[in-house]
Amino acid sequence: MAASGARPPVSGFAALTSDTACGHVCLLATIRAMNAPLPPRPCIVLASERSADRAEMRELLATVDADLVEVPSIEALQDYCGEHNPALALINWNHPSAPASEWQQQIGETPAVYFLPDASTEDQRRLQDMGEQEIDYLVKPVAAHTLLPKVRVYLSAHRNRMGLQTALEQLYERGREVQELQDTFRRLAYEDSLTGLPNRLLFMDRLNSAIARAQRSKSKLALLFVDIDGFKSVNDTHGHAAGDELLKQIGGRLLASVRKSDTVARLGGDEFAVILEHQYDAPATMIVGEKICTAVLRSFDLPTVPPSVVSVGCSIGVVIYPNHGTDPDALLKAADAAMYQVKRAGKGGVLVAGGA
Repeated sequence: MAASGARPPVSGFAALTSDTACGHVCLLATIRAMNAPLPPRPCIVLASERSADRAEMRELLATVDADLVEVPSIEALQDYCGEHNPALALINWNHPSAPASEWQQQIGETPAVYFLPDASTEDQRRLQDMGEQEIDYLVKPVAAHTLLPKVRVYLSAHRNRMGLQTALEQLYERGREVQELQDTFRRLAYEDSLTGLPNRLLFMDRLNSAIARAQRSKSKLALLFVDIDGFKSVNDTHGHAAGDELLKQIGGRLLASVRKSDTVARLGGDEFAVILEHQYDAPATMIVGEKICTAVLRSFDLPTVPPSVVSVGCSIGVVIYPNHGTDPDALLKAADAAMYQVKRAGKGGVLVAGGA
């Protein structure tokens, strides 16, 4: 941009001059509200082959809030811009025969202002080419009142850009934290905190879904209501910690007794439930129930002090959809009733509800 005036700075920064201060303040306020770190102090690179020119540049920028780095050549400037993220490069351009656009390509996206010799004003075609390629320039001698407003606009734009990047990184991190919290809340809402099995809420949802699938495919499903025999005695004798460990081990054995596609849930206390899908009839379900009983009957090693070996059993009530009901509540009620029949008959067995 010639000292006499005419073209605005690159990328329309002149039009932003009146807005950048307010925008910078608002952005900093947003970052502080998010407890995000403030952007690092901006850096301006002073490029000139002559140390006297660099010293003159430094003197002009004495009041600017930025770090100043000096480099002696375009190659050094290119290396610096490749490794760092300077806010601005001020280039003392003493090569009127070399197109400034080639230099600009070498420093990538780093904004630059070229200081042109006074003789450059005689080559209007070259100045016009620089304007068409949005290459920003000032004609020497450069005065502070001409340079500083331009530099401050570039610095403000850089701070806004870096602040926005910081804010976006913070938002991304917070978004990930929110997702993790949502996953935790979802587990707390649908997962039994002790055994890691689905809780009653998730079990009822899965039972609803299983019934809907069975209706569509005109198939059957089985529901097993499992109550642990002798659990209260273990809890009273060895303590609640031992009882909790026993429930976790029982949950693991139930899972090992069915397919991965089946659902095992803890309904509460020492009550569990199992959903078996895909054409399960009463005889097939009895086989699975007996397998579960055998697994639970094996002794359990509990990490008490001293270590304990305990034995329990289970009573299982079985219902078949749609024979014993067509909705979750009806099926669960019928399975619970069948389980209590086993309890009254002496415990430790599997019974299919009447009407199968």
